[in-house]
Amino acid sequence: PHRSFADEVKALDKYFRNGAAYTVGKLNGNHWNFYNAERKQIRSDIDKEEDVTFELLMTGLDPQLMKPFYYDAQAKPGQATKESGIGGLF
Repeated sequence: PHRSFADEVKALDKYFRNGAAYTVGKLNGNHWNFYNAERKQIRSDIDKEEDVTFELLMTGLDPQLMKPFYYDAQAKPGQATKESGIGGLF
């Protein structure tokens, strides 16, 4: 159901009343889509940071380059990380 950043924003807006969507960079070139939202929760009994989840969504990419990320029941764990080279980012 999420085929574009606009679709993703619509879905996120259902969960976050104060969310805001941004595009950084050239719309007709490389750019970064960003959605910012805060969930304010007041709990006096807990004084620690909450877990944070980061999700990176990429659209409009070359299908041939995306093949390592497609589901393959016979793929071994870590295979997509190795074949794509994404492991070098961390």
